[in-house]
Amino acid sequence: MNTHILEVEREFYRRGICSAPELAVALGISQPTLSRALAALPSGRVHRMGHGRRTRYALHQRVEGLGHHWPLYQINEKGEPSHVAELHALQGGSWHVEQQRPWNTLRGSLFADGVYPGWPWFLDDLRPQGFLGRLFAHCVSTEYHVPADPRLWTPEHMLSALLRKGSDLPGAFVIGEDMLALARLPPASAAIPRTGRTEAYALLATSVLEGQWPGSSAAGEQPKFIARTLDAAGRPCPVMVKFSGDMNDPAQARRADLLVAESLADEILLAAGIPAARTEILYDQNRCYLESMRFDRTPAGGRRHLVSLLALDAAYYGDLTSPWHQAARRLEQDGFLDATSAERLRVLWWFGQCIGNTDMHYGNISLHLEPDWPCPLAPVYDMSPMALNPRSDGSLPQSLPSIPAPPPEENHAFEKAHDLAASYLRRLLSDPRLSPSFKAAIGNRA
Repeated sequence: MNTHILEVEREFYRRGICSAPELAVALGISQPTLSRALAALPSGRVHRMGHGRRTRYALHQRVEGLGHHWPLYQINEKGEPSHVAELHALQGGSWHVEQQRPWNTLRGSLFADGVYPGWPWFLDDLRPQGFLGRLFAHCVSTEYHVPADPRLWTPEHMLSALLRKGSDLPGAFVIGEDMLALARLPPASAAIPRTGRTEAYALLATSVLEGQWPGSSAAGEQPKFIARTLDAAGRPCPVMVKFSGDMNDPAQARRADLLVAESLADEILLAAGIPAARTEILYDQNRCYLESMRFDRTPAGGRRHLVSLLALDAAYYGDLTSPWHQAARRLEQDGFLDATSAERLRVLWWFGQCIGNTDMHYGNISLHLEPDWPCPLAPVYDMSPMALNPRSDGSLPQSLPSIPAPPPEENHAFEKAHDLAASYLRRLLSDPRLSPSFKAAIGNRA
């Protein structure tokens, strides 16, 4: 029997996930002998997936100090947690999401059995990235023995850090009981009064730039921090705040212009009925702040889950570089987006092209993930004429790029976007907060 146990383990390492008949044939043993060998393995060593003829087996992969499986919770819009699934780490780098309540979006056509060849795609946006992600990785690297560069993190590194420090991750999913307990703790400090925001934001900006952790690993390269303030009705409101450097520096003054331009783009889009981040511009003596209400959070203390187009496309298509309007058509065709959201995504692409947004990658647009497809497009964010962002040498671009001609099937979306963009650019030219050099740079387009 000991020989059979060793042979079974070796076959698992060779094959990864397999059925009992496949194992028995490969080892040249009977089904009863195989069953006895599987039962003799240490408790929890073998993980069983599926039922009846679809039953398959794999070895669990233990993550040092953390075990090999964890509950996956969702915090709903009312702030109430529910147990969605068990997340199992498998030998060979695969993962199994064993659902406790139905979320059809977590499986889909490619993952009908809940098995993923790597880290589950709908959790991929929890991976630290961007400005805050690098800061997070730096802050936890020594304590949890993970690389200081989050681009080098494996799923095991993610679990090691996030299970212990992931109290305010993007979206609504929470992994493990410890992370859930952290997420449900009352805030450590009171929400910032509206009249005290600039003073508080100045301190938070300084702390972040000095390498102190602000509490979330939201993506994006612009310096930012997470805070809680009071909305106009006096309710606590989670916000994300981007900020410029000292505006006496021409490059930082241009970044301040872009923050104002982003806020104005949100206003124009919202007025046109297109969901966008709700933002506000504030200033202190040296900096400009763009305060944005988090749309993955609710006033009731709840959450909504987000998945970036980057994560979704990587799982199902592997394209990642085609324009948003092309992604919109395949997502609608395959049932991921409804017609309204797909049209909105096409309009947003052409709006960005018309205003000179050169930063329209798949990480800059998201869906609100719900239990069933299609899912709604999340409010747009990071919409600004990024062609005017300071170059790496500090020089300032002086004009917007030309607008690409749309293909015939995009004419309707393009015309709507072009009209919105024209209104937007006129709004930029009339806004007293924007610098003369910024207005001159967009003058050729307005």
